[in-house]
This record gives sequence, structure tokens and C-alpha cells, in this order.
Amino acid sequence: LVLGCNAHAPGLIKALAAAAPPSRGPAVVLVAPLTPEAFAELAADLNLENRLEFCRGNPAQETVLGRARPAAARAAYILSQDGPAPEEADQQTLLTALTFRGLAPKVQLYAEALLETNRKHLSRAGVDVTLIRGDLTERALGAMGEHPALWHFLERLLGAPGHRAMRARALGQEERGLRWSALVAHALAVGDGLPVAVFRLRRDITIKELLDADSAL
Repeated sequence: LVLGCNAHAPGLIKALAAAAPPSRGPAVVLVAPLTPEAFAELAADLNLENRLEFCRGNPAQETVLGRARPAAARAAYILSQDGPAPEEADQQTLLTALTFRGLAPKVQLYAEALLETNRKHLSRAGVDVTLIRGDLTERALGAMGEHPALWHFLERLLGAPGHRAMRARALGQEERGLRWSALVAHALAVGDGLPVAVFRLRRDITIKELLDADSAL
């Protein structure tokens, strides 16, 4: 799900559609207050046909967001509005996050914000990861200031627009007992690319998973 639309929306939608597994339904659902004409123009530029679906309206409104079936999504992204003042745009993002969490408490939720001071508020509203607009740009410029080669390295890691260079996958059973050097050699031998990191996801159990709809605390 992509909630809201701004100048970064086409690139995000294209990247998500490219990474999504084949399915009978749409790969990406956009929920935004666009006119039908504006969406038709966006869809024509992206050329995704039936892999992109549109739900018109304000994603902060429960009746609008509910039509997009948020609980069935693999992940959701809230984009900041272009135009309003930063505080107002972040307030809209916060309202959207609260609405989304009420309908889909377990779906991974990412959000874009304009002010660093609002990161904690979005976290309390249930956003899993908040990206402050311009933050990565500032870091990239700082790396370039040290040496231009660092930017080229970051650029190769991130990939070209619409084409990701990195991916995450689960370790195979035969890989789990390998040392790092052996894991790298195994991945290269089978043509799986160059491993850059191994990570473990911590499983958090929330109170919502312990209680059903009829339970009382």
C-alpha cells in the first residue's frame, strides 16, 4: 500500500511493483486524494496496467482506507504531502498512521516525515520505520565530501531507479552453520551474488496478539 502521493510516489510505486512476487491481484495499491484524470496520467507514465490499483480519497479517513483492505497488505508506506507546511504535512502523516494501525495492527508500516522532532510521535503511533526527507541526501553528500568514490559505492549498493541492487533472503539450512568466509564462497559458487551482511529479526509479541477481540485486560 502507498498512502498519499507526492513527487517521490512514481519511483516508489515502480520499485515496489518490480520487487513484488507475481500475483493475481494488483502489486501496488495507491490511496490518495487524486482526481481520476491525475491517476490516469500517473498510471500511463508507470505502464503497470492491472498491477496498480487506485483507491481515491484521504488515507487518514477510515472509510477510505478500509476500501484498500490494509490488513491484507504486505507493507504500507505513508508519503508526506507536497505543499503544506512541514508541521501540517507531518500531522497528516500521523493521522494516517493512527488510522492505519487501527485497521491493520500487524502490517509493517513505513512513513516519510519532514521534521526530525516528529519521529518519536510517529513511532508511538505505530510506525515501524520513519525516514526523514533529505536525511539520506545529507549523509550521501557528507560521504562525497570525504571521497567521491564513497558515493559511487553507495550508488551501486542502492541500484538504479526502479532496479534494486540489494535483496534480503532467508538462510538455507546448509548455510546456517557456515562461517562468514564459507558463506561468501558458497553464495558466489551458486551464483547468488555477494553477501554483505547476516542479520536476525527479533520476534516481538504485542498485547494485541495475546488478546482477541472479546478479551479484556
